[in-house]
Amino acid sequence: MGMRVDVVAALHAEGRCLLSRRCAHAPAEEASVRVRIAGAGPGNAERAARAAVAAGARALLSWGFAGALDPRLRSGAIALPPVVIAADGERFPVDAEWHRRLLASLAPRLQVSTEPIGEALRPLRGAGAKAAHRGASAVAAVDMESAAIARVAREAGIPFAAVRAVTDTVSRSVPGSALAALGPGGALQPKALLLALARRPRELPALAALVPGFLLARRALRRASLAAGASGALVPPS
Repeated sequence: MGMRVDVVAALHAEGRCLLSRRCAHAPAEEASVRVRIAGAGPGNAERAARAAVAAGARALLSWGFAGALDPRLRSGAIALPPVVIAADGERFPVDAEWHRRLLASLAPRLQVSTEPIGEALRPLRGAGAKAAHRGASAVAAVDMESAAIARVAREAGIPFAAVRAVTDTVSRSVPGSALAALGPGGALQPKALLLALARRPRELPALAALVPGFLLARRALRRASLAAGASGALVPPS
């Protein structure tokens, strides 16, 4: 039996391509890759990662979207960090050989950043918050799940890596109505979004401005899943 790898994603929109048979994983004799949709935030990510380990996962991959803090990063870029830095400053290096395998697979096809990424305990909604976070941590991008997954992997003594696609650039603000659409189980909630917009209609232009970045990031994740799946890079070296 091959290595069991569990991919933890916050949203269905992030994990959907990896659930597709055509881009899911390396050959069955080499590995079994399973996708867990955790819901947004570090608490949900930690619970999903612990459940994965308890069910027999031998490696954990953080997969999904990220917000850029580095002005050079554009929507659709892939953050492939060598280290994830938690909000308290704790550092979680990824598995070096796995990182090299993923980089070799993704770099020829996508814009890839190999700078550290950091943990945001809540969404960074505006340019000022993003600049302050970058000044304090010097990371290129942030998400809310990778550090929690990395911590579980370290405790379990198993390999960890992260692949995150940039949605919003450093200058792009995220309105509160966008956050209202995030369901607790990882599904987007259109009704909640519409209700939020009804209460705050002035947010509509800012929300519309986020859509192209979201689509570019989703496309990048699809391309990353195809490339990594075809090359076997979703699996850490034995």
